[in-house]
Amino acid sequence: MGIFGALTSAISGLRAQSTALQHISDNIANTQTVGFKRTETSFIDIVSGESVPTRHQGGVVIANSRATNTVQGDVIGSDVNTHVAINGDGYFVVEKPTGFNDGNAVFSGTDQYTRRGDFALNKDGFLVNGAGYFLKALAVDASTGNVSSTLPSPVQITRDFLPARETTTIDYRANLASVPKTVNFQETLPNSELLSATPFTSIPTTGLNMTGTVDLSSVTDLTTLPGIADGDQFTITAGAAGPQTITIDTGDDAAQIAAEIVAAFGGGDVTASVTGNGFLKINSTNGSAIQLADATNTPTADLGLSTGTVSGEVIATESGTFLDSSVAGGAISAFDSAGSPVNIQLRWAKIDSAANGGTDTWNLFHLENSNATGSQVAWRNVGTDYVFATNGTLQTPAPPASVSIAGLSVDGISLSNITIDHGSTGLTQFADSTGVAQITDIDQDGFPTGELNDVSITDSGRVVGIYSNGETLDLAELAVATFSADDMLKKLDGGAFEATPDSGAALLGIQGRIVGQSLEGSNSDIADEFSKLIVTQQAYTAATRIVTTGDEMLQEAVNMVR
Repeated sequence: MGIFGALTSAISGLRAQSTALQHISDNIANTQTVGFKRTETSFIDIVSGESVPTRHQGGVVIANSRATNTVQGDVIGSDVNTHVAINGDGYFVVEKPTGFNDGNAVFSGTDQYTRRGDFALNKDGFLVNGAGYFLKALAVDASTGNVSSTLPSPVQITRDFLPARETTTIDYRANLASVPKTVNFQETLPNSELLSATPFTSIPTTGLNMTGTVDLSSVTDLTTLPGIADGDQFTITAGAAGPQTITIDTGDDAAQIAAEIVAAFGGGDVTASVTGNGFLKINSTNGSAIQLADATNTPTADLGLSTGTVSGEVIATESGTFLDSSVAGGAISAFDSAGSPVNIQLRWAKIDSAANGGTDTWNLFHLENSNATGSQVAWRNVGTDYVFATNGTLQTPAPPASVSIAGLSVDGISLSNITIDHGSTGLTQFADSTGVAQITDIDQDGFPTGELNDVSITDSGRVVGIYSNGETLDLAELAVATFSADDMLKKLDGGAFEATPDSGAALLGIQGRIVGQSLEGSNSDIADEFSKLIVTQQAYTAATRIVTTGDEMLQEAVNMVR
């Protein structure tokens, strides 16, 4: 090889160290660039083909670039809601516009990839990072929250108002005190905690228990009671069976009358029984309204039963009586289809109890007209019999319990069908010394119209719109790409990359962890780069010494012929 070969090797070393210096310079310049990946220098020895183990021929050195795309930079918190970082493997899918047409970005559909997550909304609603790359993501169905596309597209967020959502479900969980301490409740007066049908002209207990107040347990002949004579009659109307006439004959007791009522309806629509305390109780079996009317001598009143229609309504003039026999059940603002608020007030009334020889049964009411007067309906029964076991758990409706209210209306504002959902254990009747309904949860699924206030990217990788009505809406889901050979990606301006045949095609799917309100810093370290700078400088200086020495040796060789 000789002196000329040594000079060739030294000059290749100078070129290689110059390349290393270029990489170091680039790394130092980008120590503060978001998501920057430093470039290392890989030296390769090129050996002459004539070299053999016993006679080595000196070659040259080539400096190649070696990427560090898989080396994580520090994740640093940010105050910007749309800043995002990836902790681990993966790249944001982005695209740089090919141009602008009438001020609108024009895209070619070519994906690029970056770790630079300093995205912010531009004037057109696109999320663009500091290097001018537009974030691409998968579309999300606003109604279901599920991803509705397979190919990422540029995220563009509009300032459209979020339409109102009408309330359809109310989540309601509470404990009803086993003995409600209503205004009318007296500890020394049995059943004073119950809502009795007697004071009402329009009975509010829709198709439920109609329990009187006269103890008939020791009366063997009802005609011996004052006001009842042999042959007195009353009629019961319920369901589709039509009016049924019940006749009280000499020798009839309450149990015989109850049996006659059941027989009259053929075992359907209506049941009747005598409670442990001697009350005659008439029930509807299918939720239909019951109407009582007297035929002669008002025997229904003499038996402690109120005449009239079981309407499930509380009229305005009887609201005070109703309030005194019930307990507050909480209130919640629901929303109609236009987003108008509807204040739904609830009350609970206990209408039967195990201590009364029956079952612990409650009715739920909602306020229908806060301005009702006279015979206008103020409160309305939801039409369901809530029956509890002796241990305080709900039996009917069977858990998981829910009740539907058709066409709920409050102060003239109508809603569609509302479902009150109690869940599996959300409604109980345990002893409570306060004697009230303890509400543990009341919530609903509607909301008014909202204006977009802000946009954020969450740790789950969702682009979320935050609206003035307090609602959040998933707008898109980040498409995170991974590669089989990350370091084979082609570097582009602005910390972006492009797939190459050596890197393999992009694979969509989150591998690393998305970190919202954060940025990934450069993986260049100044101290490390300065250390490499010193080594590179020394290597370059040493190569120049080889050139100088080779030159002197050639001069000596030339001088030999002088």
